[in-house]
Amino acid sequence: EIERILVVKLREALKLRAAGIGLEIVNMNPLFTRSSYKTVAEKVITHLVYTEDAARKLSEVASSKGVKAHDFVKIDTGLRRVGVKSDEAANFLETVSGLPGLEIDGIFSTLNQNDEQDKTQLKRFLEVEEEARKRGIELGMRSLASSNAIIYKPETHLDAVRSGCSFTGYIQLP
Repeated sequence: EIERILVVKLREALKLRAAGIGLEIVNMNPLFTRSSYKTVAEKVITHLVYTEDAARKLSEVASSKGVKAHDFVKIDTGLRRVGVKSDEAANFLETVSGLPGLEIDGIFSTLNQNDEQDKTQLKRFLEVEEEARKRGIELGMRSLASSNAIIYKPETHLDAVRSGCSFTGYIQLP
């Protein structure tokens, strides 16, 4: 059952809301203006955070509006695109969980699609989760598997999978 939709751009999330889509929407696009943060909070769009600056801005806007803003935390477990580094992630999660007006809906990372690296990334991800839970941090949903891992790495399925590329017919074979 689909419970959430992941979008790459805020404008996609806004089009879905305008069309009456009531599912939870997670926006991966960085926000640059206060009005964008305000829109995310008002439209109940879950926002991707991996910097303290973004988390604080979202917290400030939500608190000033008297609403709860939702966020997903992106953890860099080794792909080295974006995300809070895994060895800093528990501290970051503790900071974010303590900000007023914010609620962590989940954590996620992206795999390399290399068997050995992916094993290491899964281990790092689970270590972050374990440390955060020891600190009493409620993490929500965990997601690690995208299209390739949905098919080839069932141990990475956790709570949710992200099947974006498989919708276009592209999957990298091992």
